[in-house]
Amino acid sequence: MNVKRYTLLLLVFLVCYCIVSRAQEKIQAPLDIQVPLANEPQPNSDALDNPKFVAGELILKFKHDQGEEILSNFAKDPILKRILQAHPLEYSGRIFPEFKTRDALQNHVNEIKNKFPERSKRIYDTSVPDLQRYFILVFRDKKTPVESLAREFMASENIEFAEPDYIGTLDTLPVLLPNDPYFSSQNSWGQGLDDLWGLHIINAPEAWQIEHGKSGKITIAVIDGGFDWTGNLLLWEELGPNVWTNTSEEPAPRNHRDDDRNGYVDDYFGVNLEQMNPNSPLPYDGGTVPYDNGSGHGTLIAGIIAAKGNNAKGIVGMM
Repeated sequence: MNVKRYTLLLLVFLVCYCIVSRAQEKIQAPLDIQVPLANEPQPNSDALDNPKFVAGELILKFKHDQGEEILSNFAKDPILKRILQAHPLEYSGRIFPEFKTRDALQNHVNEIKNKFPERSKRIYDTSVPDLQRYFILVFRDKKTPVESLAREFMASENIEFAEPDYIGTLDTLPVLLPNDPYFSSQNSWGQGLDDLWGLHIINAPEAWQIEHGKSGKITIAVIDGGFDWTGNLLLWEELGPNVWTNTSEEPAPRNHRDDDRNGYVDDYFGVNLEQMNPNSPLPYDGGTVPYDNGSGHGTLIAGIIAAKGNNAKGIVGMM
């Protein structure tokens, strides 16, 4: 009986010994695992295939106007010295080299204001930004970890901000341009610009990829000189489909009555407040139809807002 008990205990001991020994071998065996060092940027396959910023470039803004001097003699700044000695530069310079001082930019703004004096009266703030303080750094090694370096640059008392040279993208479908002829033409009136320059400068085609405007959902009041809705077929084809109408008033031709009793006669398209003014030089004919007052400006603004688009005629409006 005792022999059997000792034999069983011996077997249990041997099994436990084997298990523990095997476990120790696994623990002591060298593992092929590379542990990343602290603050070391790790490669990201998605980032390499779809970069968010230009490799090896960094944007800096200094807190003062001595940025060029500091970059040429960075030993004066211990943080910049440590960074730039470890990561040599291929190039550094102003992003806006034509504006080395704030006065240079202010003079440029003043030249534009003098060129367009009437439009300049609408500007309520003519202060200029500190473009002379923006610099770009291009490192020799395009694998330089610019994201982490940006945080290190921020520790300098001379730096207002630092960031990679980010790449802006529009994740949209290919932009489809309207076929209205004036959208693609230039200099039709000798202005030296695209005929519909305003729509191009605000990137209207990109906005139209997101929203075309909802017919009947948005009403825009144009306080101007009326609009030309008679005698010009092209203008009516452009504006007619999008012009607001007062459905409580009898449509044209005018009946010279205030059908909806709101105090305005024949206000089917709007109100001609200029004609209703007793001091107006325009003859009063009993109606308040918002004719163009002869300046053409009201028609222009109405077209910019609501001219029918993609009808292969004239212009295209924002909405």
